[in-house]
Amino acid sequence: MRQAILLVALIGLGGCLPDRDKTLIDCQKDADRFFQGSQADDPENPRSQYIIGCMAANGYDFNVEPKHCDSRFAFPIQTACYTSKNWLDRIIGQFRQH
Repeated sequence: MRQAILLVALIGLGGCLPDRDKTLIDCQKDADRFFQGSQADDPENPRSQYIIGCMAANGYDFNVEPKHCDSRFAFPIQTACYTSKNWLDRIIGQFRQH
């Protein structure tokens, strides 16, 4: 019973957590202003580094290991390639499908 209550509470708190998709879109918009001629296809180029740094500043680590991080697309612009630094968000993220 306690586990069920805890799970419901965690899911309820999930709405209070930052939205990874919106954060990535905001970081991409900022990168577009500063690095208009660069693509985000290589994690080492300046635009990609800006996006990765922006996401890090917002509480996300760049990680290409999750199964939904697809190698057919540029890693820095996929939300699945970022994991939260926040332990609560990581737990709730287990229940989200991206």
